[in-house]
Amino acid sequence: MKLFRKNKVIAIMFSRKKLVFALAVSYLVSALATLTMPYLMSEMVAAIELFPQTEQKIYTLAIAMGVSALLILGCAIFNQWAATKMATTVVADLQCKIFNKVNSLSFDEFSSIGTSSLLTRSTEDAGFIRETTAELVYACIAVPTYFIGGVIMSFLTDWTLALVVLAFCPLVLLFTRLVTKDIWKVWEIGDVLTDEQNRIVRERLSGVRVVRAFNRDEHEHKRAETATLKMNWQYFKGNTRGGLVTPIATLLLNVAIVLIVFLAKIRIDNGTSSHPESVIAVVQYIAYIINAVIMLSWTMVMVPHVGVAINRINKVLNLEGGKDGVSSGEKLDGAVLLQDVCFRYEGAKCDTLQKVNFKVDSGKTAAIIGGTGCGKSAITKVLMAFYPIKSGSISLGGVSYENLSNATVRDNVSVALQNAMIFEGTVKENIQMGNQNATDEQIEKVAKIAQIHDFILTCPDQYDYQLKQSGTNISGGQKQRLNIARTILKDASVYIFDDSFSALDFLTEKNLRRELNKYLKGKTQIIITQRASTAMKCDVIYVMDKGQIVGVGNHEQLQKDCQIYKEICQSQLSGGDQL
Repeated sequence: MKLFRKNKVIAIMFSRKKLVFALAVSYLVSALATLTMPYLMSEMVAAIELFPQTEQKIYTLAIAMGVSALLILGCAIFNQWAATKMATTVVADLQCKIFNKVNSLSFDEFSSIGTSSLLTRSTEDAGFIRETTAELVYACIAVPTYFIGGVIMSFLTDWTLALVVLAFCPLVLLFTRLVTKDIWKVWEIGDVLTDEQNRIVRERLSGVRVVRAFNRDEHEHKRAETATLKMNWQYFKGNTRGGLVTPIATLLLNVAIVLIVFLAKIRIDNGTSSHPESVIAVVQYIAYIINAVIMLSWTMVMVPHVGVAINRINKVLNLEGGKDGVSSGEKLDGAVLLQDVCFRYEGAKCDTLQKVNFKVDSGKTAAIIGGTGCGKSAITKVLMAFYPIKSGSISLGGVSYENLSNATVRDNVSVALQNAMIFEGTVKENIQMGNQNATDEQIEKVAKIAQIHDFILTCPDQYDYQLKQSGTNISGGQKQRLNIARTILKDASVYIFDDSFSALDFLTEKNLRRELNKYLKGKTQIIITQRASTAMKCDVIYVMDKGQIVGVGNHEQLQKDCQIYKEICQSQLSGGDQL
């Protein structure tokens, strides 16, 4: 796994070059100052043995130790500040770039990763990078300094004792290598299982009413528990393997210290060494070497995990994203034309739309009717340029979509999607999404047309009434009417209503459609519905079945010529339910 290959995540991690350089220098100065302390201490011990002849030297050494200690303290304070600033700003930039990239993704790209995985990549993976960014700088600068400096100083102090610890270092690194071999696969599988666990929990929470209605709580709890246990076991394996490194490395290197002390005692007893203070210095240098080796071992454990996190985030940042472009500001005519359009969802086995030919003249109202799953909403998605078509052509106002940016298309088309999404905020803010510059009078006007004004007046604070996330404190019909008000507030050439009247009773829909036709006179309307009573008043009706247009005409014509439309009318209008 080529972790340090140039990529966007690493570029963000080390984008603050001045801060990284300052932190590296501070780590280096702190390490060098720390390495001087054992030497000064051993000199102090030797000087004390010859006191009072070495009184001046003792004072000088004490001052030098004090300066080194203050330097270490100052560097430690700066390191803490710089590391915190670096980590927090890096993860902020990382999450902002992930969020912006996700907002630019095409729906195919978005679906290829999934909501649950995008959440864990922008939170858990980004958070792990935050925790390890400064440590990686420390590992690159301080660890080699402590190791090389400790080895050099211990050799200068007593090369015989230094050889003992050097003999143990390869054993520690060999053991670490054996433990960490292919550990990145463990972290990678663990992250995939985290995505799965997150998906199941999100699904459980969003479908809580259905789960309780069918008494499936125990089943869903079992699914979530199984996914969580799998995830936990994978992380347990990774953390257990990684956790073995520090205690084993510490044990081996502490054995080296015991051998050094034992060897030093023998040498002093035999008279081959007359400098016991050198033992103190060597032991301290060995402690630094131990810390360096342990830190290196930690790096060998954590780098694979960091690599997995970087690769997961980098896959998101490297996605091409939707080419929405910039709106030209051009106001197009409302004529809509689809010619031989074929469309297929990513991964689907067959086309959702098959050779669809669809035409609506400017200012006219067209209905698309058909059973569930016949492809009605797919027409909305290709008209809004949410998905690219497989073949055929689409034009708006006589201009092909190939010559229009997605932003220009969406500037000229306003849509009330099948899912009436309500955002947390006031009623006014939700309606105003259709036109940020709309006045209070315009907002009130479209609310009256959408038959929601009277309800708003009954709410506390009226248009400033706070709606909860997804509109959980209002009904489905109220959501749809707010959605319609938001849609018609936008000044567009074409208005699409994708099953936007399904939650309304017939009387409310009748009043809404009457006011809507007055307000949108001269504008093109495309109404996607399953209700014959909604379609029958339109200028032209398109009947869909299995992704194809199987009938075109007005209500009377289709009653005679289209068997599917006739069956729909017979099933729905036999009781006289007509607008």
